[in-house]
Amino acid sequence: ITGKQDTGGIKIIGDDISKKREEITYLRVIDLANDIQQEIVLANEANPGYYRTFSLPSKIGTYDYSILTEGNTLVIKTKKYTYSVEAPIFFGEIKKGTNKIKKESGSIAVNY
Repeated sequence: ITGKQDTGGIKIIGDDISKKREEITYLRVIDLANDIQQEIVLANEANPGYYRTFSLPSKIGTYDYSILTEGNTLVIKTKKYTYSVEAPIFFGEIKKGTNKIKKESGSIAVNY
């Protein structure tokens, strides 16, 4: 025994944990985008008079995020990640916390 400590294994494990956390965060971004997309699709396919509330988290893991819409594209953006999906066009704005979605006269409205 030389008395020399080998910390290389600990660094590799730490790096692996950090990468895994980042992977999980990115998957949460994707899940959030897909969940919102599904809410809009569900309202689009529903009969007029459809109404529902859904909630979105204040953060994705430790990341703050924003929700943007550009035409029929829904974008979830964090400081590190951006993910977009297509969704039916709707009026209003999706926000963190409680959202109200409805379908009236063939149009989808969110918090409108």
